[in-house]
Amino acid sequence: MMNFALTTVLILASLGSAKALQCYYYPCKNGTVDPSCGKFGTPMLCYMNQVCAKYDAVDGKVYRGCRNLKNAQDNNQCFDYNNAELKRMCLCSTSLCNSALKNNVGFFLAFVAFLAAKFL
Repeated sequence: MMNFALTTVLILASLGSAKALQCYYYPCKNGTVDPSCGKFGTPMLCYMNQVCAKYDAVDGKVYRGCRNLKNAQDNNQCFDYNNAELKRMCLCSTSLCNSALKNNVGFFLAFVAFLAAKFL
């Protein structure tokens, strides 16, 4: 029974990453803000070895897109900068994770499967 529960948890956790990674891209039209872009921008497919990025600029603007991941340790972390353009950069690797909201369906489903296996 424990092997079944573990297998179920692993399968459900990987569902969120089974297809190509999508990230929000913003500003979405030639560097300009356009209401048709949506609140966080337009979803775009990233290349292999890329993750989603959200950049907080010094001037208060927020930029989103795909970024090459140079070090695996940098994934799912934020970095503070002290330069003239950038205050903070956050990297993540689940689809559309570079919005202002945190959403990780894979881990949520894994948690639900764990609870179901434990109590059913």
